[in-house]
Amino acid sequence: MNYSSRLYYTSPAKAWTQALPVGNGHLGAMIYGGIKKEVISLNHDELWTGAPKDTVRKGAPKAFEKARKLALSGKLHEAQKEIEENFDSTWSQAYLPLGDLIIEFAGKGRASGYERYLDLDNAVSGVKYKLGGKKVEREYFASYPDNIICVKLKFACKTDFDFYFSSPLRSNSFIKNGLLILDGECHGENVIDNKCPDKTYFDEPKKKGIQFRGAVKTDTDGEMRADNNVMKVKGATYAFIYFACATSFNGFDRHPFLDGREYKIACLDILEKAKDYDKIREKAVKDY
Repeated sequence: MNYSSRLYYTSPAKAWTQALPVGNGHLGAMIYGGIKKEVISLNHDELWTGAPKDTVRKGAPKAFEKARKLALSGKLHEAQKEIEENFDSTWSQAYLPLGDLIIEFAGKGRASGYERYLDLDNAVSGVKYKLGGKKVEREYFASYPDNIICVKLKFACKTDFDFYFSSPLRSNSFIKNGLLILDGECHGENVIDNKCPDKTYFDEPKKKGIQFRGAVKTDTDGEMRADNNVMKVKGATYAFIYFACATSFNGFDRHPFLDGREYKIACLDILEKAKDYDKIREKAVKDY
């Protein structure tokens, strides 16, 4: 490994800005690298507030020409006033976080030899440490060819862990056919001022925002069982976790709910193809 292109830390991240990123241009994740609790903050490039609408203000072209002439003649304050009063339209829509995949590990003892890294040559992140003298390894990467985020967990002894979703968006998490699923929606408008709350959801179909599904598939030698919306794994020495997401976004000019793209089955279809971690990793690194 070329250590000049390797970010290296000896403690977990305490904030989003300290977490290490992986992504494929479509899906992204920020890896905190916690010891007893891992937080993987997820995003998707199609999760935005609102729906298509005409934001062009009547008379805006004339106001722009007037402001331009004022600015070129040195009357900058007048030009700014013209733009603000007669040209500016509505607030732009806002990009939204999908939420977190949280993994909580059982195990006793003091952690030692902690390492957290991001290999920039291969776009692979990882965490290594010992807990009670037993080695723990985790690896993370995003695959562009397979359109998934992958996590490998490796334990020196049988380990129990739980994982579940947490999202700031209106959503519902559940387990079906061995998959952990998060169905949700983006709020309808991005409202920044104090006239109404910054997260507004609507039951009226034409006001609904982008819909989405995120899902996790797990391959492990441990025993898996569902406990409400938490997946519990017992006695594992390894686990491969695959995350996929799809949305109803169907273009800038199509309503994401009334004329949205099918996304629920599309998300599950992506996961169905994720079957060999090593091959997915090899292909992802080669593509990178």
